[in-house]
Amino acid sequence: MALICSDLLLLGQLGDGDILRLSPDGKIERPFSQSIELFGNFTYSLSSSGADKLWQTATLARQEGEALLLATDGLSNAFIDDAQFHTFARSLLARIE
Repeated sequence: MALICSDLLLLGQLGDGDILRLSPDGKIERPFSQSIELFGNFTYSLSSSGADKLWQTATLARQEGEALLLATDGLSNAFIDDAQFHTFARSLLARIE
């Protein structure tokens, strides 16, 4: 989830979806990393015991001209590596612009 305020980004994630932060200069940042406690395709979900404590959250300063990509689980798995996933994300931004 993302809440975009005038000067802040409030981000939250539970599970294996993706959030990418795309800067106008082409840089891509992934605010959250997968838990080292999980292996393979195992993930936390809303149905996990104690799900309310498993969310990752971040408060980030908002940058002029940036974009966010919020993707459901599995999208990044459709690509061979992060480089291809990032190329796809940049192509979406180019299409929107």
